[in-house]
Amino acid sequence: MSQIIAILNFEEGYVEAPYLDTLGFPTVAGGIRIGPKGAPLTNYAFRVPRRVGMSGSSAFWKERFRRCRRGNRSITL
Repeated sequence: MSQIIAILNFEEGYVEAPYLDTLGFPTVAGGIRIGPKGAPLTNYAFRVPRRVGMSGSSAFWKERFRRCRRGNRSITL
C-alpha cells in the first residue's frame, strides 16, 4: 500500500467528526474536504472512525462524500 495515507495522517492528523480546516472548508478524517468553504458543520452529521477511514480506498470515500454533497446528507457504508 502507498505511504500517502500515513503521510497525510502525520501532516493533517485524523479527526473522526467533521471540522472546519484552517481555510474554512468542512473537512473530515485525514484532511478530506467534504463541502464548500463556509458551509455549516450541521450539514454533516456523521463520523469516520479511524478503523473505517484507514481501511477503505479513496475512490470509495470520494463517491460517498459526492453523494452527501448532492443533498443526501447521510452516508451509507
